[in-house]
Amino acid sequence: MSHILRIDSRDKTNPTSSNSNFVINTVPIHVKTARVKQVVLPNIFNNIRNAPSRDANNLFSYETGGSPAFFTITPGFYDLVQLLEAVNTQLTGASVELVFNEITGLITINNTGADFSLINKTDGNSMADVLGIVTSEVITGGGSVTLGGKPNLFNYSIVYVSSKRISNGFNLTDPKGRFPVIACVPIDVPYGGSVVYEVQEQHQIDFMVDTPIDEIDIQIVNHHGEPIDIPNNHHVQILVEYEGRPVK
Repeated sequence: MSHILRIDSRDKTNPTSSNSNFVINTVPIHVKTARVKQVVLPNIFNNIRNAPSRDANNLFSYETGGSPAFFTITPGFYDLVQLLEAVNTQLTGASVELVFNEITGLITINNTGADFSLINKTDGNSMADVLGIVTSEVITGGGSVTLGGKPNLFNYSIVYVSSKRISNGFNLTDPKGRFPVIACVPIDVPYGGSVVYEVQEQHQIDFMVDTPIDEIDIQIVNHHGEPIDIPNNHHVQILVEYEGRPVK
């Protein structure tokens, strides 16, 4: 006989700083199989992120007048206007300004000061892909350079719901087999919206748990398996259909 288990971050066992990593207690049940039916979570994921995440992209490295320098942008969700304003504010002392051309879709860097060395991602500028910096090059005083790539502020298109208790790693893992996955959730609403992912029957996977459980762990993670922060005032809810019986 099938039953529905509602997993809600508001019911987590112990207080945590984020709703992307929590545990709930359940009435002891012997679960034979389980499948995810629905995932509800907020799209409040930052598109500018800081270390230690491997998706960090808020460090701008450069050289001016032959001296290396860098700054970081406060993590958050930015549109291009907001991001360029933040970057240009940091570069005021270097007499450099980034300007977006709506016709070409490219950013031009104008330099009215000393020689300015632009650094790409390979050479240590984690903001390179965000702004469209493809090559490291020197912009001489009074010169300008149009970047070779288009700015990219796209956020996560998919996040993963992970649970060691429901999936032991032999049922379903991420594409590289690094961590157990119970659902792949497409992020198909704008920033600030609520994702309601109904798992279609053809995409439902039976997880062969076949063991007594009295607690369930949940992690909302990126493609590296790193938890993506979800503040405590935004909740996560997962509906799991299972076949099993109470443990007597």
